[in-house]
Amino acid sequence: MDSWWLEAAAASPLILAAAGFAIPPLSLAIKSRSFWGAYASVVTGAVLALIVGMTKHVLLSGPVSYWFGGWPPPLGIVYVIDGLSAIFASVIAMVIFLTVAYSAWYMRRFSAGPWYYTLFLLLEAGSLGCVMTSDLFNLFVMVEVLAVSAYGLVSYFRSSRRSVAASARYAFVGAAATTLYFIAVVFVYGSFGTVNMADVAVKARGLVDQSLQAFSGGDYGEVALASTVAIALSLWVFTFKSGLFPNHFWLPDANAEAPTPVSAAFASAVDAVGVYAVIRLLFTIFGSGSVLERVGARTVIFAVLFALGIGSALVGALLMNIQRDVKRVLAYSTISHVGIIYMAIAAAGLGAGAAASALTASLYHILTNVVGEALLFLSFGVLIAAAGSRDLDKLSSVGRAPSLVATAGVIVGVLTLFGIPPFMGFFSKLLVFISLLDSGLVFGAVMLLVSTAISLMGYVKLARAALSSSGEGSRLGPALPCTIIVVLIVLSFALGVLFPEVKSVLDHVSGSVVGSVNEYVNALSEVIG
Repeated sequence: MDSWWLEAAAASPLILAAAGFAIPPLSLAIKSRSFWGAYASVVTGAVLALIVGMTKHVLLSGPVSYWFGGWPPPLGIVYVIDGLSAIFASVIAMVIFLTVAYSAWYMRRFSAGPWYYTLFLLLEAGSLGCVMTSDLFNLFVMVEVLAVSAYGLVSYFRSSRRSVAASARYAFVGAAATTLYFIAVVFVYGSFGTVNMADVAVKARGLVDQSLQAFSGGDYGEVALASTVAIALSLWVFTFKSGLFPNHFWLPDANAEAPTPVSAAFASAVDAVGVYAVIRLLFTIFGSGSVLERVGARTVIFAVLFALGIGSALVGALLMNIQRDVKRVLAYSTISHVGIIYMAIAAAGLGAGAAASALTASLYHILTNVVGEALLFLSFGVLIAAAGSRDLDKLSSVGRAPSLVATAGVIVGVLTLFGIPPFMGFFSKLLVFISLLDSGLVFGAVMLLVSTAISLMGYVKLARAALSSSGEGSRLGPALPCTIIVVLIVLSFALGVLFPEVKSVLDHVSGSVVGSVNEYVNALSEVIG
């Protein structure tokens, strides 16, 4: 690294963890609850600035790496940030900063204590660690940090039996999931003798040791079988984290019972971590030319993800139509859009000639889901605070909009996620539709249109609830949350209007990811070699 701020950005998970763990002892001396909201906002804002600067550097100059303790890979833990990591890190840092700042207003009525912000900072530390690490075991550690923080945040309202029950269900299945991922890491280490992602990627392609092409019976044992088992276990875990059908069952309860800022973070940043891990596993570690492709397992895996993506898109769209709790409607909306993202990822794997463009479509739709869901959750948070209820009928009967800005945020969020130009959702869905056709997945393109049509009634319900509460005497609303809502409205509009520029950046990132020996591997291959 050539700048201290790049090292600070790469080490941001450690900075966030240190800042989070500093809160409990400091709270013994500082009793002001408002101080901790400001403290967490400053920390997450500083991290966002570092991440954005690092992202710009990576996109212009190539990947950066950070060796913990000075130990070189593959022996030491190393963080590698390429274009894919940088984009996901920027998305996560942005969402966490906005939701933490929003919490300073929203959580005042619940007298949120310092532990709330400790958990939020650790949630960001785990999320950023997941997308930055180049070590499969360290990924397990970061997933645990993310998961434990999430369990605590879901059950933050300890007096609510539903919150505790939702957290318990999430924690029980989540603990089983991380255990399965640990077993997957054992399989990888036993086969390749390393847990460094770039090292495994090189060996899985047979670029370092040609004896790997024997696959079984050689020095490394049943490499093909072990790799297939490892990827199967890992994909179950990360489709659970991203809320893909049928592993979506935790998301509606967790989103409904968690504080609204946490729900926004779950529906955008946390889900993005699961999607990132799947892309990293299938395109970087076991990508084109790897042992999985040579034995035909990659095709099967992508076919399964394609089917699950369709199922998730349809199930989410159908179930969001019958919900009365606005946060459950938004949770099923997230599940539906996650399905669309996985359909595009599957198109990248099944359509060789359209791999890069399909991956671009998936990345663009990830941005749509992040911005759209965050905008809807935070906008409805203002309306929920005024109505004192999450029931759509009661929200509609408020009689006067507590905030015209929040109402506008709901409308823009609905237009974004449904896919109406000039907002970004139209362009991301268009890219997904074209990529499915280019990959020969015509059925998937039809199901994309069907799921979008089915979701219409759910989005109409959301818009009606916001619009019917408007009336004479309506006002702009509280300054802090409305400023955040305006930022997201502008972002959705700008990412749509600037479609050619955004697509060009994502095309560059996608092209480096789907290469037979991609940019990420090259960042460390010389050191490993």
